[in-house]
Amino acid sequence: MATKEEVIGKITAMIAGTLGIPPEELGAQDSLVDKYGIESLDLLDISFRINKEFGVKLYRGDVLRKASEALGEIPMLEDGKFTAAAVDFLKARMSEHQDNPLVVVGAPRSVLIRLYCVDSWVRQVTELQQANQPSGETFLEEWLASYGQQRVKVA
Repeated sequence: MATKEEVIGKITAMIAGTLGIPPEELGAQDSLVDKYGIESLDLLDISFRINKEFGVKLYRGDVLRKASEALGEIPMLEDGKFTAAAVDFLKARMSEHQDNPLVVVGAPRSVLIRLYCVDSWVRQVTELQQANQPSGETFLEEWLASYGQQRVKVA
């Protein structure tokens, strides 16, 4: 299993190589879409390379639909925009975006792709490695079950 520093270094190098910039110019929380103009096919390519490099299978499905289904059909979107439940879920699931001004009630669904940054990829790989779980889908299902239980306790 790679150390977090090794994961950061490898992922940063992969993304910087795709963007054609030196790794030291890539900020850990910089939006790959907003700051660097990365395209969805490049993100998919990076995902495949990460899967191969680290022996994992990152989840690439509709995370909001998966969350809604797992949490008892709680609406995550209303007219294509984030609900309060979606904002709570995204901030819990994507800890690197706790204070991101894009993650607010009423933000359009299209914001999701703009959240991808180096830290997003690093979090996913380190979570899977720490859980000794190569499947992003299985990990997400288990995470959602735990998150749902925590929400019930709070309510």
